[in-house]
Amino acid sequence: MARKSLDCRTIPGERSCTVQISGEEDEVLELAVAHAVAAHGHTDGAELREGLRAALREEEGLLAEPGSFLQLVEFHARDLDGFGRIV
Repeated sequence: MARKSLDCRTIPGERSCTVQISGEEDEVLELAVAHAVAAHGHTDGAELREGLRAALREEEGLLAEPGSFLQLVEFHARDLDGFGRIV
């Protein structure tokens, strides 16, 4: 079975969220519903599940999208809390 992925950043909402869930479709859907209820205050129901299911994407497709870009940045900091305040 193909792995599915759901990225919270692609779903419009009042709260900025960076959670991404991947796995088999049923697993991702159940975790996404639990996250939507616990973190975003949604109510579990048919409408929520349909919306989340529509947002699922095949994981392989995420890696091969035209224009995809990956940048890795390595840094060293003695004051990690200070760095966090400026980011």
